[in-house]
Amino acid sequence: MSRSEEKQLKVLRYIYESIQNNGFPPTIREIGDGLNLSSSATVQGYVTRLQQKEYLKRNLLKSRTLEITPSGLNVLGIQVQATVPLIETPWANFIPDHAPQYPLPKHLSRYAGELFIFQINNKNMQSIGISVGDLLYIHRQKNAENGEIVAYLNENQEIKIARFFRERAQYRLQPENELIAPDIMFRNTVIGRVMSVFRPYVY
Repeated sequence: MSRSEEKQLKVLRYIYESIQNNGFPPTIREIGDGLNLSSSATVQGYVTRLQQKEYLKRNLLKSRTLEITPSGLNVLGIQVQATVPLIETPWANFIPDHAPQYPLPKHLSRYAGELFIFQINNKNMQSIGISVGDLLYIHRQKNAENGEIVAYLNENQEIKIARFFRERAQYRLQPENELIAPDIMFRNTVIGRVMSVFRPYVY
């Protein structure tokens, strides 16, 4: 390892420890002060190279923007817990890295990186015990078999949950609630298949 690479790793570790201790990353100036580096340009150079190696990234939605990537944690020898992003935005605007993260259940570990979470906000699936507030772990995919529970986009581009049925030239998305009519779609808008249900609290 070159001297420059050693210094880059010192910067990376300092950022990691600052996040662990303070809950947020340090500024360029704070990194310099903490590592006795007098030149902000030098610190910025190390940070830029760490970004180029994909050990660091900047979150444009936050004021203190440095974040350590899984690759960065790995090079520091820190074990990474796999997580699943919770969708809180319209599907078209969904950026997994900017979303709240939940732990990946062990029984879904084979699907790491292929899942998202959707929180139920209606009674469409109440007949099979899926209630408002439940978290659905959903595997990203565009196809489904008849009878499978899927996430799909309705005509208003809203995410909905229903059973999938292909019927000749149309698709029937059937809620598990006899009071709610199915959606009839003339093109496939499936975005995922429900793999697991988690109830985060007791009602």
